[in-house]
Amino acid sequence: MDMDTISFDERIKYKDIDEEAKLAVKRLGVVKYSLEHFKTLEEFDNEEMKFYNLCDEWWQKLTKLQRIVLFLHIHQNFSFKDIADHLNKGKTSVYVAYKLACKKSKALFSKR
Repeated sequence: MDMDTISFDERIKYKDIDEEAKLAVKRLGVVKYSLEHFKTLEEFDNEEMKFYNLCDEWWQKLTKLQRIVLFLHIHQNFSFKDIADHLNKGKTSVYVAYKLACKKSKALFSKR
């Protein structure tokens, strides 16, 4: 269908359908992840479940920037400079986010 030959109202309708389809695909991805995740949780023993809950609590206490920096630095082995470049942030702000995340982590995990 040629988008130039349809009315403005029809274009809006197709745009809405396209956005709904994209949202549905995202939600299916969430469902797939959740089902796999919940299946794994069922296999945890009591001690593993306690540690999982602690990790979940820890993750929720971190800011979005702290989560990203931790993931990229620890899991992906990016340098602070690379992370700063990737996020268009200063190297100092990335390093401070990392140090604050470490401080939060130490405080939470040392209590348990």
